[in-house]
Amino acid sequence: MLTTRRFTTLVALIIAAATFAATSAQGSAGSTIISDKFDEEFSTNITDHTPNTDIVGNGWVVERGDWRVKNGSAREYSNAYWRHILDRRAVIDAGTADKSVEVEVKVDDFDDQFWGVVARQSSETDWTMAFQDDIGDIVLGVKDSNEDQWGNPYSEYTPGAHLAGFQELGRIHHPMDKQRKSHKMKLVVSGDNIEVFANGQLVITATDTNHGGGTNAGIFARGMDVHEFLKFTVTQGDTGGGGSKGGGNGKQK
Repeated sequence: MLTTRRFTTLVALIIAAATFAATSAQGSAGSTIISDKFDEEFSTNITDHTPNTDIVGNGWVVERGDWRVKNGSAREYSNAYWRHILDRRAVIDAGTADKSVEVEVKVDDFDDQFWGVVARQSSETDWTMAFQDDIGDIVLGVKDSNEDQWGNPYSEYTPGAHLAGFQELGRIHHPMDKQRKSHKMKLVVSGDNIEVFANGQLVITATDTNHGGGTNAGIFARGMDVHEFLKFTVTQGDTGGGGSKGGGNGKQK
């Protein structure tokens, strides 16, 4: 018969083992660099908004678009048909190129809007990005130019401008249910390796050797201003999808 002390020790070991197994399955949570719940009550430009946690302390910068924070969410208010505009991004300096960037978005029934997360951004023409398009595909891509094949820069409303200099690294059909539900997308970059998680499920893996220097991370939208960005988190040392809907690993491409 076990003594009380031995029984307590055994229970503690079982709990510790279960916790370690769960942590191993989901990956390390890492240390928080940036956390933002967009908790202003009244409408505020995102550049005037102070994140809940910002280790570097420089706040948000709008690369392109009309980003505002109101009632616990951030939205992009340009309200233009997605085929006619370049990307709208708001970014913040994380102080490191290797990181995990996650965004939680409430997806509206009206689906004519792209949305996603940005990492390793150093300029409008140098970034890594994972996003969902308007047909339910999750796309991973990088950009290193905003010029056509003859070296001429694209203007805002040039047909095909959003494709200038874009290189697709992976794509998978992975619809996010509408009905005003929230969904999470995470982009993990470490060295040449890139992983994309959707609601905790690993959906894309890729390698890239040309976009390792940018320290900015951020949020992305293109199209009508319907989706609400509820939470934005940047961590260092995060190795898994954990904490979101779904499991640890899933389809890869």
